[in-house]
Amino acid sequence: MIGGMKTPALALFCFLSLAVCGVAADRPVPGAPKAGGAAPVAAVAEKEPVIEGYVIARKAGGYLGLQVVEGNFKLSFYDGKKKPVAPDVARGTARWNPQQKTGSAIAVLNPGSDGTSLVGNKFVRPPLNFMVFVTLLNPTGEAVEAYPVNLAAGK
Repeated sequence: MIGGMKTPALALFCFLSLAVCGVAADRPVPGAPKAGGAAPVAAVAEKEPVIEGYVIARKAGGYLGLQVVEGNFKLSFYDGKKKPVAPDVARGTARWNPQQKTGSAIAVLNPGSDGTSLVGNKFVRPPLNFMVFVTLLNPTGEAVEAYPVNLAAGK
């Protein structure tokens, strides 16, 4: 008796599965081009901008991107949508303990030629396996923001 119940239940399951698949096949796929037409303009998704280097979320909103370019620190500024913006500070400093010598090294970060970054004035020797402390300064030289970045941890 139990074996006889399995066959109708299996047949019902197969029928319902095929019915559901048939209905799903008739539905248009969202964002797919219609027959004979081009893809809708809204369906083309814009890629999210990428911040180069180590990403630092700012306390007041926006982001910073710290990287070493041609042996110098480069601190790039981004808004909340990760679009490059001009720095809202006069300059900055980067302090770290290089592995090749005893004590700290300090680089002053001055405005870069691209208008969206601060660039260091001291060569940074690899390996980049240390903590760097970034401080942002207002025009009077007062510290307004400070961030520790662990270069050893990777991006």
